[in-house]
Amino acid sequence: MRRTNAQPADDNSAKAGNHVEPAEKVTLFPIEASIWKNTASFGADDLLLVAKVADLVHSKVVELRASDWQMKRPAQ
Repeated sequence: MRRTNAQPADDNSAKAGNHVEPAEKVTLFPIEASIWKNTASFGADDLLLVAKVADLVHSKVVELRASDWQMKRPAQ
């Protein structure tokens, strides 16, 4: 199932002329997460897994940058 952070479809959505706000927002600049009621996005049970995946992605990016840096380094 594809997960998104899109605003939930709701009879009170913008198409009905009402602006729906998230229940809460959490920000660690520059990242912001919105908490919505009854969404098709990540659920509470998914959050630790999302954090682990983000950690693994960060580690891989650091590894790839280090590899690129070593390949571009002039021979001594």
